Amino acid sequence: MLLRSSSPTNCKGKQADATIMCTDVIPAYEFGLAITKNHGLFMVVGQPNDPIPIHYNHLIFRDITVKGSLLSDARTTKQMCELVAKHKIQVKTIAYPLEEVEKMREDYAKPEHQGKMVVRVNGDL
Repeated sequence: MLLRSSSPTNCKGKQADATIMCTDVIPAYEFGLAITKNHGLFMVVGQPNDPIPIHYNHLIFRDITVKGSLLSDARTTKQMCELVAKHKIQVKTIAYPLEEVEKMREDYAKPEHQGKMVVRVNGDL
């Protein structure tokens, strides 16, 4: 899902599975975290001069993963994001409860396996 808004309250309650932050404007980082779902990914590509403040609530209580990357220049990154949105590229994720970790290993060994496999340690997540 691609969200475009200047305010988290204008997103009609929808949140993104992943957010790519491409700006160096510090207040935008809190906005980006606010529109990212619990257990989502917040990818930092922008390079602000000042430190990026991230409240511990996003990391501890919302379990948002924060990663940084130097993907490429701004033009290429924009093209990549447009390609993902245009073709509705989605990551296939299969979640296994901790009790089924052996089944996950078996499924991973299958030649036709696709996507990302994760183990859910806490069934509430």
